[in-house]
Amino acid sequence: MHAALDEAGYTAKDWEIRSLQAVGSTNNRVADMLGLYQKVIVLSEIQTQGRGRERREWFSPVGGLWMSIGFLTDAEPHELSGPIIQVIQEELSKYVECEVKDPNDILINGLKVCGILVETKIQSNRLKQVIIGIGINVTNEIPEEIETIATSLAEHRDELPSIQELGTQVSIRVLDKLRTFIPNL
Repeated sequence: MHAALDEAGYTAKDWEIRSLQAVGSTNNRVADMLGLYQKVIVLSEIQTQGRGRERREWFSPVGGLWMSIGFLTDAEPHELSGPIIQVIQEELSKYVECEVKDPNDILINGLKVCGILVETKIQSNRLKQVIIGIGINVTNEIPEEIETIATSLAEHRDELPSIQELGTQVSIRVLDKLRTFIPNL
C-alpha cells in the first residue's frame, strides 16, 4: 500500500499503516493510534466488534475488507458520508453493478455489500479528527440469519482483486475525495 500511496501523490511515510489478523474494531484501533500518529490506516482480516450506524453489529469474518482511515486535521466541517460512499460505489462498480443507499450503504440487487461509518470530532466549529470505517463483503460467506439483507462481491463476480488490492484502491479513492474538502491531507 505504501508504494501505491506514493504513486497517487500521497507521502506514504506520513501514514502509519497496519495490517492485522484480528481487531475488535478498526475504527477503535485508529482512534487509539491518533495522537501518536497524524494519519493512520488499519486493515484487519477479522473484526470481533465491527459496528455500523447506531451501534448496529457488522459481521466481519475472514474474506471481507475491514478497514479504517483516520487523521487529525484543522478544517471546516463537511458532510463526508455522501461523497465517500459515492466514490466507493464508483470503485466497486468496476466489478459489479451496485447502487448507493443513502446515507452510508452500497447495495447489489437490494442486498448490502458495503457500509461505511464516519466518526468525527469537532472543536470550536473546526473539524479536528476524522475516522472512516469501511466494511466490504468480498469473498466472505454471509450468515444465514442475514442472507436476506446482505451479499458479497464474490456472489456476483468471479474475478476480483485481492482484499489488499481492493483496500489500496478504495483508500486512494477515498483520500482523493477527502482532499477536495481537506486540502492539507
